[in-house]
Amino acid sequence: MRYCSILILSIFVMSCTSSDWHTNNVEFVDALNQAPNGQSYYNWFNNKSGNSGIIKISRSYIHNGFKCSDYSSTVNITDPYPMDKIHRSVEFGTACQLPDGRWQVIKEVGRYGLQ
Repeated sequence: MRYCSILILSIFVMSCTSSDWHTNNVEFVDALNQAPNGQSYYNWFNNKSGNSGIIKISRSYIHNGFKCSDYSSTVNITDPYPMDKIHRSVEFGTACQLPDGRWQVIKEVGRYGLQ
């Protein structure tokens, strides 16, 4: 029974962290989709885990017929299992929207952080 409880707790903790990564990805795509032609700023925060992210669109433009955006994405996620591993990173780059509506990062200028 003890091992079963540990397994269930581990799955719950890992699913909370992975859902925060999913939330960050969803917010990132929403920010790209909703970005006006100027600058925009989006953030998210999970009250239960304390994890958060910030997405800043510095400019949106049309390049070779595709909508593109220059962005920075800051992520602060603590993975409580095992031993509170901290993921803090800032990523800079350019993403363009494909004809099917998906976004693709076409240029990653840099990624900095503690993982």
